[in-house]
Amino acid sequence: MAFEPTGELRHYPGNYAVYLEYQQKQAAVIEAEPTKAPKSNGERSASQTSRSQQRRLSFKEKRELEQLELQIPVWEAEKAEIEAKLYQDNSGSFSQLQTLSEQLAELETRIEVGTERWLELSEVASSA
Repeated sequence: MAFEPTGELRHYPGNYAVYLEYQQKQAAVIEAEPTKAPKSNGERSASQTSRSQQRRLSFKEKRELEQLELQIPVWEAEKAEIEAKLYQDNSGSFSQLQTLSEQLAELETRIEVGTERWLELSEVASSA
C-alpha cells in the first residue's frame, strides 16, 4: 500500500520492487509528455479534452481485474511453497529439482505478467 500524491491510499500487489518499477515507469511517462503553454479561456487544452474522453473499463476488463486481484496472491503463495521445497529439501533427485525450478520460473512469469496487467487495468479504473 502506498499514499499517492493526491492523498489517497492505493494498494499495489507484489513487493516493494514492483511498486518502485511502476513508479519509475510513471515518472518516465510524465517526463515524456511535452509541456504546453496555457490556452486562453475560450480554448480547451489537450488535457481537458483527454479527461472528458477518458476510457472506462469494459465489463470484461472489470472481470479480468477482479480475477487478477484474486489470482496474484494465490500465485505468490504457490511460488513461496515451491521456493520452500527447493531451499529446504536438498536430498531430492535432479529431475525433481529441475521440475520445481521450471514450475518456479513459470509462476514468476505469470506473476509478472499478471501484475503488469493489473496495474494497467487499475490505472484505467482509478482515472475514470
